[in-house]
Amino acid sequence: MAPQPEASEKRAELEREIGKLEDRFLQLEKSNQELKASNEQLRQKLRVAAVAGKGFSRSLARRTFSRVSRHVAAAGGAAVPYVGAGVLSGMIRLDVRDGCETLEELNDLNRALDLDAVETSRLCVMQVPTSEQILGQVLANWRTAYAISAAWANQYQAVLPPEPPVVPHAGANELWMAVFGPNPAVAVPLSPRATTSPTAPLPPIPPLPPGIRLP
Repeated sequence: MAPQPEASEKRAELEREIGKLEDRFLQLEKSNQELKASNEQLRQKLRVAAVAGKGFSRSLARRTFSRVSRHVAAAGGAAVPYVGAGVLSGMIRLDVRDGCETLEELNDLNRALDLDAVETSRLCVMQVPTSEQILGQVLANWRTAYAISAAWANQYQAVLPPEPPVVPHAGANELWMAVFGPNPAVAVPLSPRATTSPTAPLPPIPPLPPGIRLP
C-alpha cells in the first residue's frame, strides 16, 4: 500500500527538523570546544599571573625592607659632617638601582596580565650626584639646598620645617672636632659663625616636579 501524500509530507518535514537539530548540535559542540580551549587559556594566564604577582610581591617586600633598613643603619654616617656626603651618594645609587629593578619586575607582571608596560628609562639612567657635587651644592647655598630637600620630603608627609634649624656654634664646633680633630685638613676652615651661609642666602624655591610618575 503506497503511503499517503500527507504522511509523506510530514515525514519529510520531520527529517528536515532532525537535520536542523543535528546541525545545531554540531554548532553547540564546536562552541563548547572553543569555550573549553578559551577557558584553559584563561586558566593558564591566571596561573602565570599568580606566579608573577607572588614573585613581584615578595621582591617588593624584600626590597622595601632592605631599603628602609639600610637608611636607618646609615643615618649616623650620613649625618657626619663632610664625609656624610659620600654615604648619602652611595645610598642614592642603591635607591636608583632598587627603583629600576622594581619597575622592571612590575613590567614582568604587566606582561603576564597583558597590560601596557610602564616607562623605566628615566629612572634606570638617572644620574646620581657624587659626594663632591653634593658638597658643592651645600657650600654654594646651604639654606636653599635644605629648603629644596624639605619641600621634596614634605610631599610625602615628612613634615620638615621649611627653614633649617639654628645650630649653636659651640655644638657644631664640638661635633666637627669630634669627627676631624681640632685641625681638620679635609675641609675648608669654617668661620666662627657656623650658622651663616657661605654666600648670601637665596629665597627657598619650590620643589621641582617628580621625575617619575607611574600611570
